[in-house]
Amino acid sequence: MADHGMHDHPPVVLEVPPNFPVEWTGPHDAQIPWEQEAVHFPEPVTPMDYDLTVSKITEGFNKGTAFYRLPMQQMLRYLNTYAYIANGPAPSPEGPDEEKLKGMIGHLGDQWNNVWLPEIKKQIGALDAFDLKGADLPALRAHLDVMEGCIRQLWSIHFQLAFPMLMAVSFFEEMHHDLFAEDGQLDAYALLNEVDNTMVESARALWQLSRDALADDVVRQVIEDSETEQVASKLSTTPAGQAFLAKLNDFLGEYGQRIDKLYVSFPAWHEEPGSVIRTLKGYIAQTERDLDAELTAITARRESAIADARARLVGYPQPVVGEFEFLLGAAQQARFLKEEHTAWLDFPATYYARQVVIELGRRLQTAGVLDSADDVFYLYMEELRATLDASPMPNRRELVAGRRANEAHFGALTAPPRLGILPPGPPPDNPVIRAVMKVFGAPPPVSDNPSVLLGLGGSAGVVRGPAKVLRSLAEADKLVVGDILVTATTTPPWTPLFANIAGVVTDAGGILSHPAVVAREYGIPAVVGTGRATSAIVDGQIIEVDGSTGSVRIIE
Repeated sequence: MADHGMHDHPPVVLEVPPNFPVEWTGPHDAQIPWEQEAVHFPEPVTPMDYDLTVSKITEGFNKGTAFYRLPMQQMLRYLNTYAYIANGPAPSPEGPDEEKLKGMIGHLGDQWNNVWLPEIKKQIGALDAFDLKGADLPALRAHLDVMEGCIRQLWSIHFQLAFPMLMAVSFFEEMHHDLFAEDGQLDAYALLNEVDNTMVESARALWQLSRDALADDVVRQVIEDSETEQVASKLSTTPAGQAFLAKLNDFLGEYGQRIDKLYVSFPAWHEEPGSVIRTLKGYIAQTERDLDAELTAITARRESAIADARARLVGYPQPVVGEFEFLLGAAQQARFLKEEHTAWLDFPATYYARQVVIELGRRLQTAGVLDSADDVFYLYMEELRATLDASPMPNRRELVAGRRANEAHFGALTAPPRLGILPPGPPPDNPVIRAVMKVFGAPPPVSDNPSVLLGLGGSAGVVRGPAKVLRSLAEADKLVVGDILVTATTTPPWTPLFANIAGVVTDAGGILSHPAVVAREYGIPAVVGTGRATSAIVDGQIIEVDGSTGSVRIIE
């Protein structure tokens, strides 16, 4: 945080690594604590990613804090192809609008169904209805501005929902701790595990596809024995394979707008279904497993945990019990919407922005302005507009080549997790900061043992197995049943992988980050926010993950 108040110890000036020279934008930037935004953007972002997603998310965050009069704002910098954020105070003379916030927390479902979702559908409908292929270049240029306005509105809605959604879960966890101090922090979340949501639904649908493949020896053998890129073409050569491809295409028709990460420069599943096929390969290897039974058991354990908590509250004053039930209901609704809004808002916002930009990239490639359509992602929005508005259009090949080379250079490095000044002491203690930090996490504790990594326990349990380090979903085919996934972070399109793995370890994230939440749903141990798992662990090493203590031990 930018302002931690008075402390006994001086702030720590963080040294800039010599291979990561920083040119600060503002005169005081070097005195601000910056963190690489690794929870959502662990890899380099292109200029178009930065303009259409990263910047719009920060803009939406600040609109959300203003909407609820929360005394904080987020700043953003684009440093050596990585996104860095800093959270600081914002003037709020009237203080937080607690009435509005609590009203939202108590009526999230109604607000979603009656206000936010209709507006989301309106914005997405406007984008979906536009004929990208049939439009001439002036119409497409005009639609670029329409699209940016829609994306801006969607991310604004995102944070109107996000703050009460996160705080509902955070308030419930804190009340659970106050009531049942002898329980661990993770015990509260056992009452919230939600397996009937859109993200798990996609995993169930893909799992059913794998059962269909196992039922046909021809289809099974093609998927098992073929390289990922060759599966579709080989399936198309037999009647059984063609029938299975039809089912796979139905799956992609339902879920194919998903993108592995919130980058407009990444292709959607229906554009490149490789990650879906890789996950399908992992599912097919589990011939005896009953995923539906496992998910049903998770629901039963949740209901048992709720019944146990209610039994322990017998004899408490009615206002306490009433507040518990209020927060439990709100947190359960929030947990459902955490996945649901991603399917309705986050994925479509990224997907439709990509479709507009990549179509413009195709037009610029045809005009000789770019070498390839996806070069367009290495232009900023204003550069794209200026290119389209000029006559003749300027050649952007040299500019793009330089930016691609810059990305390749810094992408091969480990970006420093923090820059600027590290303020002393903990951040300010208020409900908003606590809720946000449960998503982003805090800097990990320092381990005295080089074979032990420390982070935050995201899902309870202990597991030992071989580690597989994944930089993206494109590497998912190296996962086999029983592996422990080690990655920078995960996003909702990674959810189907959780049915394949024995545990998960991430560089980034807190107890409400995606990998922690989904690991709890699947009942596998998770340690998040280690800061360096992907650089400290290599493929094949045997590691032990303790999701209760937040430690990872490298055994081999």
